[in-house]
Amino acid sequence: MEDKMNKALVISVVNLKGGVGKSVTSMNFAHALSIAGYKVLFVDTDHQGSSSEQLGVLGNSNESDNMTKQEIVDMDLFKLYTQEVDISTYIRKTKYTNIDIIPNARVAELIPFQTETFDEYFKGCDYEDKDVALYFNLESIKSKYDYIIIDGQPQDGRMTEVTLLASDHVITPIGADQFNLNTVADVYSKITMLNELYSEALSHKIEFKGFFINQAIPKSESQQMIKDYYFNSSLKDYFIDSPVRYSEAVASKSGIQGKMFIEYNKRANPSIDILNLLVNVLDYTE
Repeated sequence: MEDKMNKALVISVVNLKGGVGKSVTSMNFAHALSIAGYKVLFVDTDHQGSSSEQLGVLGNSNESDNMTKQEIVDMDLFKLYTQEVDISTYIRKTKYTNIDIIPNARVAELIPFQTETFDEYFKGCDYEDKDVALYFNLESIKSKYDYIIIDGQPQDGRMTEVTLLASDHVITPIGADQFNLNTVADVYSKITMLNELYSEALSHKIEFKGFFINQAIPKSESQQMIKDYYFNSSLKDYFIDSPVRYSEAVASKSGIQGKMFIEYNKRANPSIDILNLLVNVLDYTE
């Protein structure tokens, strides 16, 4: 992490189901990189808009480009994800010095981010390279950043495919329960399929860098079950053994106060774990 790159690395945090701490991981990754001196662009594709709120774009922070939900609707995010645009017009400042953002908001009008409606819009869009529009839009500003972190959608669909196609590397947080037994395989299969279909359109392959247990409860039976399941699967080599431990105090109070883990308490388990995870992920990616 010592030498900055000439071109931003795009890391997407993706799981095709919700409730696994995907947005929290994405935001804390971006924040940790920013305090290390790296310039980060955060792309909020999750239609819930939680990251945009937490990063201050929809808050009352004087340090950010504070926006109303209607102003985000008026940005016409449809175009950003389906055709060539001037991406700089979609980028806003957050309350953190080194983090810019392409925001989102929890409003019904942002129907590009409702899976069924975006799929329908995508089908009707006549832009020739719509599948890889986000990839090329991000390419145009990669020299301005060190990292681009994408908070993916918690579901499958065209929007998730557009996100993956724009990514250099993908990581997947999973919960330690029986509902996460197949989620990693789903993401891995999706990436494999896209690499085959778009081998000529992209100058790189999307790399699945691995998965980790989020909101972990040490020594719990469910966490051990998840480990045993994946250690006996074809995906065992993708397991990043760097769990992020769960803390009710950090999870609830940091969110209420609008702070990242390290801001709230740099000595808390989740703060220590998110830094260790980031180091592990960058070791995998660089």
